[in-house]
Order: sequence, then structure tokens, then C-alpha cells
Amino acid sequence: MAQPQQSGLPRLIRSGWGFGCEQIKEQLDRSQKSGSANACGNVGPLSLDMNRADAEKVLGLPTSAKGFGSSTFYVYSLQVDEAAHMVTYAVVGYDSRARVNSIQLTGLPWSGAWTFNDIKLGDSGKSVIARLGEPHGISPGKDKDTLVWDYLPWTFSFEVRGTIVSSIRVSE
Repeated sequence: MAQPQQSGLPRLIRSGWGFGCEQIKEQLDRSQKSGSANACGNVGPLSLDMNRADAEKVLGLPTSAKGFGSSTFYVYSLQVDEAAHMVTYAVVGYDSRARVNSIQLTGLPWSGAWTFNDIKLGDSGKSVIARLGEPHGISPGKDKDTLVWDYLPWTFSFEVRGTIVSSIRVSE
């Protein structure tokens, strides 16, 4: 089902404190035509503003759902252990139009190796800094020994457990 993503464009480029979205002309034309300002909001084959039907072609059916505000969040299993416990999963939020408005990839590294800006689960925190620079903020995460690295006002963050990326989140 899930396929590895190749590194490349579009991707964020750090410039001082901010970021720009580097993309080829065809990608820019496509994002402008669709009205999406989220060309760099990809996690593997998933992208912000993608419709739910297309997302579920990649993810399969969700294992659970929860509403929060004007969004509904669905959990999709990507990898299970020997005891059939989910160890890698995606949480995808959909708005009232059934369009993706957030993507979170969490858990153990897996064969799909989806990336956000060439960063994948299991990469070191040093690789995040090498690719995107120092985070704008660091706060305690919900899990033990986990920190949330954010780049506010840009809407992406990483959970780093110890020294390893354990979660990647991108939203509108």
C-alpha cells in the first residue's frame, strides 16, 4: 500500500528566520491552479488540501476517528508489531469539505520512509537542524523524554524523543 517517497521538490528552504517553498514550475502552476498555498505541505504522498478519497487511496481505511472543532481526525495504521499493535501511524485531519488540513506521522521508522522536507521518522534531531535550522521553540511533549520542536509561525513541528524524530506534524 504505502510507497517510499523520493527526496526532492517541493521543499522548504530556510532563509534567515523564515522559509520559502522551493518547487519546479509545474508544481507552482499546479498549486496556483488548485488555489492551494500548501505546495510544501507534503508528508510522503500525502499533502495538505488533498481530498479524503485520494488520501485514503494511499492510507486505506482509518482505524478510528475523533471530531475536534470544525475538523475530524482519523487514525490510519501504517505498521504493526508482532503482536499486531500499531507502532507507526498517520493522523489526518479533514475539514468540512473533506480536504486534508493536517497530517501527523508518528511512531517507529518504517519501510515507507515518508518524509517531510527530506526528514523521516528515526532521523536524528541533528538532521532536522541541518535541513531546517534551529527550531523557533522547544517545549515538553506528552510522552516521556520527548520534546516538541516548532517553527512557528510556520505550521510544522517535530517530536524528538531523546535524540530521534518520533513524530512529524504539518498543518494549514
